[in-house]
Amino acid sequence: MRLVYTVTIPGRAYVKKNGAKVFGHKLVYTPQYQGWKQTARLYIKTQGKFFSNAELPFRGRLRLQAVFFFTDRRSEPDLSALYEGVQDELQAMQIIENDKHIVSHDGSTKVFGHPEQRVEVSLFSIG
Repeated sequence: MRLVYTVTIPGRAYVKKNGAKVFGHKLVYTPQYQGWKQTARLYIKTQGKFFSNAELPFRGRLRLQAVFFFTDRRSEPDLSALYEGVQDELQAMQIIENDKHIVSHDGSTKVFGHPEQRVEVSLFSIG
């Protein structure tokens, strides 16, 4: 297993599906998630660090490690719902071909009591 990509996304992470509403045939996400998504895309595009010469988007078996830092436990989201948003934005920004290639989330966790909320993302190639 080898590290292929890292990025730190500042700010509090929000869950994609909490409070999402359907209007017609379109799913509309909460303003909090929309704001986080814009920040995530900016940092994925401009601040991500690559540790591989592999062609983008990454494909094959991947492990995603996402560490979510929160100031407190108010409105504590599910971990699996949190990394769903990270995976979707990595795919949207063409870092990964498809989030189905992520076969492991080993090391993903929530950490509380930090003044600087953020998400530290590491992507590993397996095998």
